[in-house]
Amino acid sequence: MLRSAEALRERLETRRRARGSVDFDLPAPTILLDVEGVMTGIKIEPRNRAHRMIEEFMLAANEAVATWLSADEVPCLFRIHDNPDPLKIEGLVGLREVARPDAEVGPRGVRPGDIQRLLDDAEGLPALPGGHAACRCAR
Repeated sequence: MLRSAEALRERLETRRRARGSVDFDLPAPTILLDVEGVMTGIKIEPRNRAHRMIEEFMLAANEAVATWLSADEVPCLFRIHDNPDPLKIEGLVGLREVARPDAEVGPRGVRPGDIQRLLDDAEGLPALPGGHAACRCAR
C-alpha cells in the first residue's frame, strides 16, 4: 500500500510541478517544550518521504474540494496567494545570474514555474553574490 501511495505522490507532484507550482522543500521546525510547556529550543528536521506524501495528498484533497465547490457554485472562501513582493523578485536576479544566466522573464512577468526552475538550478550552489546562501534543499 505504501509503494502505491509513493507512486501516486510522485505522479501528483509531477503534475503539480508541470502546472508551474513552486516546491521550496524546506526542513520542518519542531518547537521543543519542557514539561511545563516552556520552549526549550527548536529542532530542524528535513522533510522525508512521509512528509512529502502527506503534503501532496493534502494539496490534492484541497484541489478536489475547491473544484467540487466551484462546480456546484457553493459559496465559500478561497485563499489566493498575492503576487510576490517586487523587492523579493529583484533578489532573484542574483540567483539567476549564478544559476541561469540565460533565463528570461516572460511577457507576463515572473511566474511560479520560473521561480521553481531557478531553485532547481541553484540547488547545491555554495553561495550567491553578496553572501546569501543558495538553496540547499534535499530531494
